[in-house]
Amino acid sequence: MKKILLAAGLALIATAASAADQQCHRVKFKCSGFEPSWAFSPASGGKIKFYDPESGNGGNPPRMIKACATQLSSSQTSITTGAPLGLAATVTHQSCVEESGKTRAYSISITYTQGVGGSSPHQASGTGCCRK
Repeated sequence: MKKILLAAGLALIATAASAADQQCHRVKFKCSGFEPSWAFSPASGGKIKFYDPESGNGGNPPRMIKACATQLSSSQTSITTGAPLGLAATVTHQSCVEESGKTRAYSISITYTQGVGGSSPHQASGTGCCRK
């Protein structure tokens, strides 16, 4: 009886894990913003490289952190990370003009903990542009 319950419990855990994996995809966007200045790009292993000039290391090397992309609708994708960055962003398929004047196909609105690893980390929010 214990073996049957254990097997059923493991099957339930495996099913829940695979359902979660289906909703969480790797990030395919390369995004950046100004005021505050930040940027991220896809990395291997389901992670992103996050650049924050306000971090304790000036953004170099970038922080490598596991990220989750979830499709919200045909035109919006949610991107999140856990602590210590606590990033929450929405990428929208709409034209966006970068500071350089380049037009990108996606805009982003973002909140994250700015200055992680520095002396005074704080919540920051902003907007920017993305490309795939």
